Amino acid sequence: MLFSTCLAFLIYLGLKVGSDKYSLTSKVEHLLETHQALTEDLESYVKVEENRLSLLKRYSDIFEREHEKAIKDIPKYVGNPINEYTLIRRLTLDMHYIKLYIRDYAQNINRHHKNLKYPSVKDLIDAAKALNNLRNIYNEDIKEIANGKLYGIVYSSPMTSWDCYELGRALYHAEDLTNSITWMFEALRKFKEEKPLVPRYITSIIEYIRVSFDKLGDLKGALQWIREILVLYPSNFRVKQIALDYQNRIGNKKTMWMHTATLNVSEGGTTDIPVLSLSGH
Repeated sequence: MLFSTCLAFLIYLGLKVGSDKYSLTSKVEHLLETHQALTEDLESYVKVEENRLSLLKRYSDIFEREHEKAIKDIPKYVGNPINEYTLIRRLTLDMHYIKLYIRDYAQNINRHHKNLKYPSVKDLIDAAKALNNLRNIYNEDIKEIANGKLYGIVYSSPMTSWDCYELGRALYHAEDLTNSITWMFEALRKFKEEKPLVPRYITSIIEYIRVSFDKLGDLKGALQWIREILVLYPSNFRVKQIALDYQNRIGNKKTMWMHTATLNVSEGGTTDIPVLSLSGH
């Protein structure tokens, strides 16, 4: 009798321990779901941070490279209109983007730099206009200037697609639409050759070209460029509506037009650069 009682008690304990163990295991299994979610979030965050730091490193390399060039011969460096423009752009627009990427450190930068002088956006526009005026006065080829050449001599580092884009944007806001388009074309050409710091701005390049053509009254040109955006965003309702609006506005209207096909920015597309015609046909 005693043996039977002990055996029953041991069986009960075994079942209870097994039940408790199962209950604990079940709870721990649920924790693994949390663990997996946290692991995935951390991995995603690390990738974002790596991309952010990679971008900042590229900015840092550019700043360091240009500063080393400048201190070798300061009068020569700052006397070059290409260098003047890119220097002002780095200290205005680039610094704005850099501060966005280092929000936690931005306050320290502001405190450390509070006694330093920074150029204004107006300074940037003036530098852009001066560089473009130099191109027009001396009939310099835009590709030569974008490659850092003046009068056939290399005076500075080549301009990037971003440099050309920001110069074109500055001219756009100065209402110099024709020259803005020219620099945007160069930005687009260079975009195909390099790995830009901000790759998605290609849409902004095309949009500035499109709006500039519209403001110049070249609706066919504007339509061509809104179609380029459709290549990138074929299901975008707003873009489709703009294209349809241009088609309706054109009708039989006599407008200016562009020679050659547009630059197809989709993968594997052509790289022909359109030439603006202001003569009207």
